[in-house]
Amino acid sequence: MSDSTLEKILIIDDNSDYRKLICTFLSKLLPSVEVLEYDPVFEGVPDDDFDWSEIDVLLLDYHLSIVGTTGLDILHKHHKKSSFPATIMLTGAGTEEIAIRALKSGIYEYQPKQTLTKDKLKQSIIHAWEDKKSERKKKQEITQHNRSFSKEVFYENLERAFDSTGPERALVIIRPDNIEILEEEIGIIGRDNLVNHIAKNSFEVFKLGACNPNITRISDAEIGVQIDYPINKETLEFNMQGLCKHLSKCIFKFSEEKYNFSVSIGVLKLGIFNKSAEQLIYIASNACDHASNNEGNAYYIWKDTDVAPEFIDQDENLVSAINISEKTDATIRSDEKEKLEAELIAKEEEAKEQARLRAEQEAKEKADAEAEMKAAKEEREKLEAQLKAREEEAKEQARLRAEQEAKEKADAETKIKAAKEEKEKLEAQLKAREEEAKEQARLHAEQEAKEKADAETKIKAAKEKADAEAEIKAAKEEKEKLEAQLKAREEEAKEQARLRAEQEAKEKANAEAKIRAAKEEKEKLETQLIAREEEAKEQARLHTEQEAREKADAEAKIKAAKEEKEKLEAQLKAREEEAKEQARLRTEQEEKEKADAEAIIKTIREEKEKLEAQLKAREEEAKEQAQLRAEQEEKEKADTEATIKAAREDKEKLEAELKAIAKAKADAEAEMKAAKEEKEKLEAELKAIAKAKADSETEPEVKTTNSTPELKNKLEEESSGSNIDDQHENNENESKETGPSIEEIEVQVKKLIDEKKIIQTYQPVTAMFGDEDQAKEIYKTGLQAISDSNDINEYLSNTSIFSIPLQQTINEWVLRQIFLRITESGTTNCQYSFLITVTESWFSDITLFQWLQKILSQTKKYNPGKSIILDVPLDIFDKHQKRADALINTLRKSHQFTISLSNIGAVDNILERCSVTSSSLLIVDIEQLKKLSETLAPQIELETNNEEGEEPERQNLLQYLKSKKIRIVTSGIEDSTLLTDAITAGTDYTLGNFVGEVQDNLVESGTVESFELT
Repeated sequence: MSDSTLEKILIIDDNSDYRKLICTFLSKLLPSVEVLEYDPVFEGVPDDDFDWSEIDVLLLDYHLSIVGTTGLDILHKHHKKSSFPATIMLTGAGTEEIAIRALKSGIYEYQPKQTLTKDKLKQSIIHAWEDKKSERKKKQEITQHNRSFSKEVFYENLERAFDSTGPERALVIIRPDNIEILEEEIGIIGRDNLVNHIAKNSFEVFKLGACNPNITRISDAEIGVQIDYPINKETLEFNMQGLCKHLSKCIFKFSEEKYNFSVSIGVLKLGIFNKSAEQLIYIASNACDHASNNEGNAYYIWKDTDVAPEFIDQDENLVSAINISEKTDATIRSDEKEKLEAELIAKEEEAKEQARLRAEQEAKEKADAEAEMKAAKEEREKLEAQLKAREEEAKEQARLRAEQEAKEKADAETKIKAAKEEKEKLEAQLKAREEEAKEQARLHAEQEAKEKADAETKIKAAKEKADAEAEIKAAKEEKEKLEAQLKAREEEAKEQARLRAEQEAKEKANAEAKIRAAKEEKEKLETQLIAREEEAKEQARLHTEQEAREKADAEAKIKAAKEEKEKLEAQLKAREEEAKEQARLRTEQEEKEKADAEAIIKTIREEKEKLEAQLKAREEEAKEQAQLRAEQEEKEKADTEATIKAAREDKEKLEAELKAIAKAKADAEAEMKAAKEEKEKLEAELKAIAKAKADSETEPEVKTTNSTPELKNKLEEESSGSNIDDQHENNENESKETGPSIEEIEVQVKKLIDEKKIIQTYQPVTAMFGDEDQAKEIYKTGLQAISDSNDINEYLSNTSIFSIPLQQTINEWVLRQIFLRITESGTTNCQYSFLITVTESWFSDITLFQWLQKILSQTKKYNPGKSIILDVPLDIFDKHQKRADALINTLRKSHQFTISLSNIGAVDNILERCSVTSSSLLIVDIEQLKKLSETLAPQIELETNNEEGEEPERQNLLQYLKSKKIRIVTSGIEDSTLLTDAITAGTDYTLGNFVGEVQDNLVESGTVESFELT
């Protein structure tokens, strides 16, 4: 086989004509390639010694005309060999194509013979050859990568470290500091993610340093790494300092929160101590303890002068504790009996003391729960009183606000009314002033007309001397009238203008001067008539000017009154607008305050409802806790009683066995004594016979014939007794050779778990439908022990045989692996689904469920339930139906777990079972699958376009289950015949070594995600 060029192609086909046709095609398509033919009918099926190394591409026919053998069988038998070539399956259409797709890891392409062309054949060969080269390179990387993370390789190298002839190696133990404190904050899965985070980053450092690292997890909080020892200690210290600096820069992130951490590193050079792997790890962990005395990331390299700590093996004590009841035999002494009795009594006392302490604890918890309920009730009453007070206060505030609003509204209305009245009053005043101004103007006009007429009369009287006295009288009357007018005008003008007052005073002075002049003129009337006429004219002119001034003043007053009216109207309008704005603002304020009050009331009500809900939840929680405590108390009480009862039974059994042993011993001693006496008697008889024979030949002969049968019988009895002892001894040896008991196996399993020598395995559940219909790859989880004993792995394949506590430990371990693999990507989209088999420990009590609830709450962000399928055996479900139904519904509805049903037995009531368990997967064997396809489902009419009178189509159980979205998994597929039968019957998935073998990781090279939790 060449890695650079395509050189040889092998054709395995039972049809010689078809082989020759392919050879002819290839000689033209690929002239530089050698094509070989192989007739499987004539030459036989290729065996294990067949040399595949020279072949680059294999063209393999499906039908080989060999009974019980197809091309898939050849492929399945040889495809894991490193030298096996790239394979192209030549097949017909139909179920064969689907069967071929089940073996994607072994087949690069398949081509139907009916549609095969030259171009298709050439392209398929070239693509298969290129893919094979890429896969070979990738496998080399993965192999090296897997060895770096292999727990088995880690412990094998550690066990052989002292006798190793290869390069010197060092053991590095890395332990996070204060891991218990951090675990309380982020939980078990968070802790496992932190350890995984440290392991990945440490591995990358050692890998970049070309240290040939081999890493594994040796405890819940410790990582073990074996590396090549550098050329000197200084280089080793430099490397450890670099590791400490690198880890100090690696911030751990979990659930979107960042956490700082520090580590302690212990380093031990291998080859110094000739000790076991556990002892070497113990010494390196002691070096970790030295490093932990320093703050931050620190390391300690074990020195030759350091004293190795004493290694304490706990296994002997564990075995002794488990098998103490089985260590009674015929050699038990009285002091051992007393010791066992004392231990049993001590256990009884301890159990009683534990029961008493539990009872006290229960009473205390009950009292605490009652106190909490009482406090919660008081708090509820207090909160209700506060809420009621708040409601009253809110109502009072709302009432006061309403009164204030009504008062402000009344004030606003009063102000508006007053403003309207003031406006009306001002309008009336303006109107009165206008009327007054008009009246004054009219009076002035009349006065002017009158004064003009008087002036004319005076002129006429002046001409007439006779009328002088009448004129003087008229002048006096005019003077009085003028004085009255001036006085009235003076009072009216006082408030309007100072100049008008001065003018009036001047006019008054003029009037007085006129009066004095008139008196003087009375005496000189006759001589001054002409002067008086001129003076009268002058006065008429002055009156005319005065009237003009008064008219102008009146018009100015009217204008001022109009302006004042407009100003007042504007002020009134502004006040009205202001009043309206204030009224609008008050309305808005009222509405806002009303809305605020309603919001406060609503908030108070919501707060009240929330508090009531919280109180109700607390009460429910308290009741639930009380119920759980009651169940736990009942369980512990039952366990205690069972322990006491078992201890008593063990004691009684032990006493009975001791009595039986003592009796058997006494009987054996009596038999031995009797046998000894009989032997002495026989010896005496033999001596007597020998003596008698010497004395006489005939007499002894008679005695001998008489004595010989008795002697023979005695000897036969002795021989028989000896055979019985030998048989008893052989039976004991056989019982020892039959194998370890289940208790001893449990001890070994617990030891392997404690030593972290258990790894998780994955077996693919292969889909028989198109990739577009399948969201995730499914893997069935299992366990594998790193042990020389094959018995352990056989027992681990069915953990339901173990005790409930060990089942629970194993289940928690398996779930932790799954949760870590789901959460380590940091996203909610895990590309795999994991099929986990449910054991009786899931339903026997609520301990495992409570632990699972805690882990689910810690990893809620990642929605892990979407990637977990619980395989529930029907017999276990029926045994614990009530609790199992509640648990399954909770996990399915609240956490989106998928439920699968297995161990179904008969298929008659399978529809009801799937409905009760809400299963979406059903695991069956090939016989059950065939029965499902042959059994008719209940009478159900399909929605088909049947003609009138035709009977509706009937479904079989398999079709009916699929119509209900229940997919079928067929297990036990170990050969191509079973695979073909399963596909023909209509299975959705297949499970078995033929379609997918067990593997210990799911990752490709270039990553460190295969780091196994233990």
